[in-house]
Amino acid sequence: MPGLQPAAPAPLALGGDGALASVALLLAVTALELQVFDFLGYQWAPILATFAHIIVVILGLFGTIQCRPCYIVVVSWLCSSPSAGRRSSKDVQEILLQAEQHFPSV
Repeated sequence: MPGLQPAAPAPLALGGDGALASVALLLAVTALELQVFDFLGYQWAPILATFAHIIVVILGLFGTIQCRPCYIVVVSWLCSSPSAGRRSSKDVQEILLQAEQHFPSV
């Protein structure tokens, strides 16, 4: 029809989620490029290490989302504490009990 014109494309407006998704997509594309160049250069160890790292990150994210917050706080505190290796199981149980009081189960 002679009177109809195609609509002009809407300007690209990225909100918080859109910007995060675009950054994640950019990182995924660059990681894929890195994998291709590593494969072409016969660097098998970086390929396997990156693949294992991606799998561990995915499993860790899903595990953290499903876990209760008190355990996340306790594990992160134990990992960052320099004397974590010298703690007894009784100390860890007391820490868990105190954390559960601050973060009740959802």
